[in-house]
Amino acid sequence: MAKINIFTNNDNRSKSYQELTMKELETKVDQLEKEAKRVQKDPQLRKQVLRNVKDTKIEIAKRIK
Repeated sequence: MAKINIFTNNDNRSKSYQELTMKELETKVDQLEKEAKRVQKDPQLRKQVLRNVKDTKIEIAKRIK
């Protein structure tokens, strides 16, 4: 699964989606919505954002089952 950069007050390491709290996942979704608007014209960035959306969606689905 892809890694994303979420910086917390405690440390500056990257966290995987499994390590994120629900609040951090919600924040990530908001960030991805904003990024999606910004990268519409760049196909490479668009693919990256879509991949992150998919990974976030999968992790949220696992938690609400």
